[in-house]
Amino acid sequence: SEVIIRNGENIYPAEIENVIIKIQGVKAAAVIGYQSGREDEKIAAFVVSDKNITEQDIFLAFRSSVVPNKHPNKIIFLEELPQNQNGKINKIALAEFI
Repeated sequence: SEVIIRNGENIYPAEIENVIIKIQGVKAAAVIGYQSGREDEKIAAFVVSDKNITEQDIFLAFRSSVVPNKHPNKIIFLEELPQNQNGKINKIALAEFI
């Protein structure tokens, strides 16, 4: 699904991806929701960067511009984002990294 439900609120991955992609050195980002127990969905952000960007750098970007309910729970750095045959990001494949 392209919507993450958290605390009764619909969160669109593109909102979060747009914050991450604006960080200097980030080449690509993708966000998915995932279940952890019976709680609301959690947010995982996948990041491809060309610099030594840390989780802290990403969390700082969110702290100043995004409400806490939309902050990612996990930041996972990858060399590249998996793509399907059409060249689009394969978010189903990303779930395997969680």
